[in-house]
Amino acid sequence: MSKTYLITGATSPLGLALMGRLLPTLAEGDLILAQGCGDLARLAGLCRGMTVTVRYFVPDLCCPADPPAGRYRTVTGAVQALDPIAKTLRLALEGQPKGPGLEKEKVVTIPFAEIETLQGSGE
Repeated sequence: MSKTYLITGATSPLGLALMGRLLPTLAEGDLILAQGCGDLARLAGLCRGMTVTVRYFVPDLCCPADPPAGRYRTVTGAVQALDPIAKTLRLALEGQPKGPGLEKEKVVTIPFAEIETLQGSGE
């Protein structure tokens, strides 16, 4: 029988130690769901279809650095999904992007860790 382990606060020292002890003992089919400290706290009030404006960091993948180089991007769209496993927020973008050089995607997936600010339509 496979087991599922849910570790909340997985980025804390205690959570990391627990994962370190569990990993060597996992059997085939066992699953660890690790949620970092506070990852979902600021996203808890979001509902599918809710309109939000998100400012998030886009790292420059061509020039890796420590701390990472990149730029901030602000988008507005409807929440399509919150994925607590992949730790991402997926938005269907509103309106048509205007101007040269702007991304033309209609859906964007944003890692929770890169979100700087988030405002719902009712805020």
